[in-house]
Amino acid sequence: MKPFYASKTPKELRDCWGTPQWLIDDLKTEFHFTLDAAADPYNAKFPRHLTDGLAFNWSEVCEQGDWVWCNPPFSEVTPWVDQWIASAEAGVGVVAIVNNQSGAKWWHKAMDAATELRFSLGRVAFIHPLTGRPINDNNMGQVLFVFEPGDLGAQRLAHFKASR
Repeated sequence: MKPFYASKTPKELRDCWGTPQWLIDDLKTEFHFTLDAAADPYNAKFPRHLTDGLAFNWSEVCEQGDWVWCNPPFSEVTPWVDQWIASAEAGVGVVAIVNNQSGAKWWHKAMDAATELRFSLGRVAFIHPLTGRPINDNNMGQVLFVFEPGDLGAQRLAHFKASR
């Protein structure tokens, strides 16, 4: 029996969902994003993007004070958490969106290091990888982890609206 939160998306598409543009637009007013670290060519949110973000040290491809956006593959978040923390420790901020899986070990590692956690009010309608349309069928809420250089571990809590 599958858990209640099991994905209905075909396995080959599960890690390909895009971030809705409205969310990026809202966050850009606060963060100076210069890199999308977990993108496919069809869902990149910024001209500078990586299709294999774990293969790079983000602090070597960004300048100190820059911010990185990350919507990682939700099937394997653990290695991304290490990258978020290392990047912020090296002077490059990170904002990452993931499903709110507070029972996962990686989630607690991210929480312990995060400057801020922003929980969604509702569920984000991510962009379907084939149709390019938002789908209101997410089975979990989301959290934005903010890793601000020089302020790691502050663990401030906030929320954001999951839709416009």
